[in-house]
Amino acid sequence: MNRKTWAADFRIVQQDENRWVVAGTHEPAIQILLLGAGVDPNLAGLALDQVSVDWLPDSVVVQLSRGAEVFQVKAANVLIHEPLPSLYRALPLAQFDARARRFWQRVFLLARLPGGRTLLRLLARRARA
Repeated sequence: MNRKTWAADFRIVQQDENRWVVAGTHEPAIQILLLGAGVDPNLAGLALDQVSVDWLPDSVVVQLSRGAEVFQVKAANVLIHEPLPSLYRALPLAQFDARARRFWQRVFLLARLPGGRTLLRLLARRARA
């Protein structure tokens, strides 16, 4: 059994008869889509402070907590959208070293000068030959 728990402010909203959304109220907002869920219609609009998702072999059990109250919902499937605002900061993206940055700054400076593009074309042809 796999379990994931989020402690934040959530609100549960009914989209149609068997589809519910548990959405975070603060950015970055987590959204949990419950498909084929047997949720009590009285829970619509309920403010929650914790959501736990348990993946079982044949279904998914979602625990919705509000203070000491815990509501269990069984769903056929659950889709979770968890935005990662610092994703690009965490990725090891390629960066230029100081020499390469200086080279490209000079190239772009030359390209802006009158006749600079022609000079760059001549240099590029010379380097190919």
